[in-house]
Amino acid sequence: MIKNTAIKLVGIFLISISVLWLLKVAYTWKNPDVNRNGKRNIYNCIYDGNYETIAPTSMGQVLNVNYVRNADTACINPYFPAIHIATEAEHNAWLHVVYTDTTSPKWQQFIDTVDNSKSYPFYTTDQDFFDAPHWRYTLFSKPLKFWKGHAYAVKVNHKNGTIQCVGGVEWGFQLSYFSTRPKSITPSALTHQDWKKDRSIFKTTLKGYRVIEWPAPCDPEFERLSSVFKNIEIFLVDIYFTSFLTANFF
Repeated sequence: MIKNTAIKLVGIFLISISVLWLLKVAYTWKNPDVNRNGKRNIYNCIYDGNYETIAPTSMGQVLNVNYVRNADTACINPYFPAIHIATEAEHNAWLHVVYTDTTSPKWQQFIDTVDNSKSYPFYTTDQDFFDAPHWRYTLFSKPLKFWKGHAYAVKVNHKNGTIQCVGGVEWGFQLSYFSTRPKSITPSALTHQDWKKDRSIFKTTLKGYRVIEWPAPCDPEFERLSSVFKNIEIFLVDIYFTSFLTANFF
């Protein structure tokens, strides 16, 4: 009887120690930090892995998107998404605004750039858009639930000081409690309504530049107005020739 009790106590003790050890591991667990020793750049992290490809149409323009939902540990941002966006539409810069639900007001809505480059507030003046975000978190503590980026290809006329939106893509990730990996947000096309909302953020930092309010050629509204003006032009021409003929031949 005593022997059986002792065995039970030892078993309970071992189970308790195991549970405490697991709780400690879970409590102290953190996601991998930025891999600054990684030899692969974002391009290689995407195309060396199992990347996905989509081609959403935004504002009348096709954007080619290649991305990985969870980068591997050899990448700069282990387990977070990495993305490459390109378009054949004419453009010479990218703008990128990010929305989060973090408690820090500074990071709830911010203009993103490549390593705080001199191109600010432009994300980059390269032809292609590359990004690989990273945030620190633990199993029980997440700094945010979502991180959504709005990346816009834009055409900038530095001489005239104007900026015209070409098209954009929404992408990002989500973090949830008790999950050890971020969940990628599938990239999707941004609309003119999205741009109208986001451009107000850029206006405060794009000093010396004017965002073209007139609809771009790819805008359905532009096509509608063009059709209206074309009909007006035809109507006026008809009136002119009718008046001319009436005055000279009748």
